[in-house]
Amino acid sequence: ISRVLTDQYLWLGKSNTRPWQEWLILKQAIAAELPVPKPLGICVIRVGFYYRATLMTDFFEETQTLAELLAHNSLPQASWLQLGRLLKQFQVKGFRHADLNANNILVDNQQQFFVIDFDRARMMNTLGDWQWKPLYRLQRSLDKINRTSPLHYGDDDWQALMDGYQATV
Repeated sequence: ISRVLTDQYLWLGKSNTRPWQEWLILKQAIAAELPVPKPLGICVIRVGFYYRATLMTDFFEETQTLAELLAHNSLPQASWLQLGRLLKQFQVKGFRHADLNANNILVDNQQQFFVIDFDRARMMNTLGDWQWKPLYRLQRSLDKINRTSPLHYGDDDWQALMDGYQATV
């Protein structure tokens, strides 16, 4: 049915719309002092039993996606460690990203990281088996991009990310 409706979703009330839920997640992430975009506004248009909607967020100046950066440059091991620690911080604070991939991580000129696109994200009470799925999704994303357009990325980089992730937060 998603192929037919494309960008329309079943109306179950404002608080159940995807942008509204993403807005709430982003507000919680900001309160937790995590590097996410500030939500600025929501537009929800209801048509009968369906709705279309969008969420507008703040723009991070002078950033590029992790995929864009790795297409032209490598990241130092210290940055991979930092990214691993940041991803662990998100999860320790209960944030489960539904689509963590190389295009949903931004990097600025000082190699600071930001995580975007919290559509379908969820808050979790404790760490568990769920915590590995977003990381595997990120790894698959990097590997897939690397197969079609070689990146400055390899096994040592992923290991550094995992070392940072597994370090105490």
